[in-house]
Amino acid sequence: MIPILENDLRKAIDEEIDSIFSDSAVAEHAAEHWIHSLHAFAKAGKKVRPLSLLLTVGCHNPRQTPTRQAIHLAACVELAHRSTLISDDVADGHEVRNRRPTLVAIEGSKIAVFCAQLLQAIAIEACAAEHRQRLNAAIYNTLLGQAKQERFRFTTLEQAFNINLEVVTLKSSSLGAVALEVGASLSGVPNASRIRTIGIELGKAYQTCNDLSELADWAQGTAHDLPSDIANRTFSYPILIALQMADLAGASELRDYMTCRRSDLDPSSFKGWFAEDASCAPAMRYINDSLSVALDCIDHMGGKSEYSALFCRLVSETWKHLYLKGEVSDD
Repeated sequence: MIPILENDLRKAIDEEIDSIFSDSAVAEHAAEHWIHSLHAFAKAGKKVRPLSLLLTVGCHNPRQTPTRQAIHLAACVELAHRSTLISDDVADGHEVRNRRPTLVAIEGSKIAVFCAQLLQAIAIEACAAEHRQRLNAAIYNTLLGQAKQERFRFTTLEQAFNINLEVVTLKSSSLGAVALEVGASLSGVPNASRIRTIGIELGKAYQTCNDLSELADWAQGTAHDLPSDIANRTFSYPILIALQMADLAGASELRDYMTCRRSDLDPSSFKGWFAEDASCAPAMRYINDSLSVALDCIDHMGGKSEYSALFCRLVSETWKHLYLKGEVSDD
């Protein structure tokens, strides 16, 4: 078995991103300071999706180090993912991401939209032809999920839970799922349905972790800014659980606020619905269920190999970062 370190894989991905920017014909036609900002932004994440691709290859080929082809495709996936984060920041008006100013804050929304498109073009340009359609579809589905979230209008809780699942599967799971599919394809795996399940379940868990963490920090007083789900009236899974509990308690204020029926309500009065003994517990069960399915599939895929163990550790550390605010690099 060939020993491999997670930091070695991250370094290899960063070096490949450098190479892609250096070779990009698309980047040659953009303003230099935009490319400089995009290049730095592209390398700033945890690289969960590209690492998932490489670890999938490793699980099926435990005696081989990742090939240059695999590392190149992993870097393309990361560039595509980072481009969708810019689009997300534009849609939500985020000026800070992980304690850093966003491109929306630095350049304004108009330029940020252009930068998102530019980074997508660089990713697609660099992607090998046989995998380009997959990557294109994943980017499309991610943006479609963002659009569905923006267009959503609440009618019933049942409808809202169904739409939430659809949005998260599109917006938060598409690129993770395609990373695993590409890794399986490079390994010659004919049926990647179980492997795709890993990406979908991790997307659900990570998105819900992120939403719950922001709401819980606000409810407990460790964060003072209004959570984006409250500020933007986004019906995330923890919000829907809180609405469900409020309905059972006969309290209509949270629903009235989220559906814009009343403008006189103080959002801070809703903090109790996001305390640990309220909506947090059901949301954590939902997260744990998704993580359990994903980890079981990883164990099945990797056969308890070193790569399988590394993949499981990556999942655990990412969860810790998103919910427990562990010392892991940015999103």
